[in-house]
Amino acid sequence: MRTAASKASRRYGPLLAMAALLTFMPLCLAQLEGSSKWTAISQTAMSITGDIKSTPTTLTIAGHKLELRLVRQLNHDDTANAAALLDTKITPNLIGVLYQTHLSAGTKLQGNNTLCGKNDTTWIVILLSQSNAPRSTADLYLANFSGSGEPDLRPSAIATSTHLCGTYWYEKSSST
Repeated sequence: MRTAASKASRRYGPLLAMAALLTFMPLCLAQLEGSSKWTAISQTAMSITGDIKSTPTTLTIAGHKLELRLVRQLNHDDTANAAALLDTKITPNLIGVLYQTHLSAGTKLQGNNTLCGKNDTTWIVILLSQSNAPRSTADLYLANFSGSGEPDLRPSAIATSTHLCGTYWYEKSSST
């Protein structure tokens, strides 16, 4: 026998889950509001991009401003796949976003490196993770891709992809 409470749960459960996500999402993305400076942590980030700056619509890498066009927030599976690609843990405060961008293959960064070899950078996946203990930090993970189509983040697709250009890790600390 179905009770009124179980009917309400089935009917409004997905709405409540979405409301919780929408309430949580701005807390994660607040790290990108305004201008933020991120310190390069991974060897790849230190040697190719150095420290970067972000706003909600741009990334500044080695003095070059990339305009970001939000495509979508990553679903759970894509976030999990991106976390595996970027070698980070899936936590409740991890959020993933796909952006479209353009950085010419000829753009030289640190050490005369390029972001995507001989290809234009056209897509950037960003994972943002925030921690409050023992000190408040935020980690920013980037994976950049070439190609005209949206990147497929499944491990089997990444293993054979010629469009993945690089992965990078940055940190921002509230105490700095």
